[in-house]
Parts: sequence; C-alpha cells; structure tokens
Amino acid sequence: MSRLLALDVGFRHVGVAVSDETRILASPLTTLANHGVRSLSVAVASLCHKHSVTAVVIGVPEDSAGRETPVARMARDVGHRLAGRGIAVAWEDETLSSREAEELLDARGASSARKRRARGSGEVDRLAAAIILERHMRRAID
Repeated sequence: MSRLLALDVGFRHVGVAVSDETRILASPLTTLANHGVRSLSVAVASLCHKHSVTAVVIGVPEDSAGRETPVARMARDVGHRLAGRGIAVAWEDETLSSREAEELLDARGASSARKRRARGSGEVDRLAAAIILERHMRRAID
C-alpha cells in the first residue's frame, strides 16, 4: 500500500499530515504558507513525490447551514489542480478538526500561551490534517 497525504486548508496556513505505508497511522508532517492555489498545488505535488504518496485527502469545511465556505472552494480548486497532475484526490468533511486539535493540546496540558503559539506556528493546522486523515482511513476500514 502507498502513503496518503491530508490537507487542512486555510487562508494563511495549510496543515499537512502523512500516513504510514499501511495506512493505519497518521502523523502531522508540515505546515505550508498559503500563497494561492497554484503555488499550493505545486508544493503539495512536491510533497507527494518526496513521500511516495499516491492520493491526497483534502478537508472541506462547511458552514453551519451545510454550505461550502470560501476556504472549501479554495480546497476544491487545489484538489482539481492535483488531479490534473495525476494525483488521486479524496474529500473529507473537516468539520471541527481544528477544535479537536486544540482539545488534543488541552489534553496534553498546554497552557493558553502554548496554544496561541501552536495556532500561530501552524501546529494546530498539522494536527487538524492528521485528524482529517485518521477520519478518512477509519472510514476506509469500516
């Protein structure tokens, strides 16, 4: 089996996580600065090549009424560009993934200052991407 990559797309940062070869474990990988759809898709394609990834799972947020947000449209644009490069793309609901990432930091005993640094550094985005990837892999097993 090959690895999967997951993205938690935001206007400023994009959290990235990668699976192991067995697609059981998801690990935070990096945070990319979001300089637009074109440069983001190039950066993600490069990560796919570097980590022997054949498919990317992209988190798609919805608003409280179930409609796609502007970030979701951007995420879909990135996905379509990746698909145009021959990379398989899957979509995953990312509702509350960032909240879950912050709750993980709480469970680890992170102080308020530590959580602020985690948000600013992209750590929350990386953790959210890992949560999105775990959801996707869990659904594949069920």
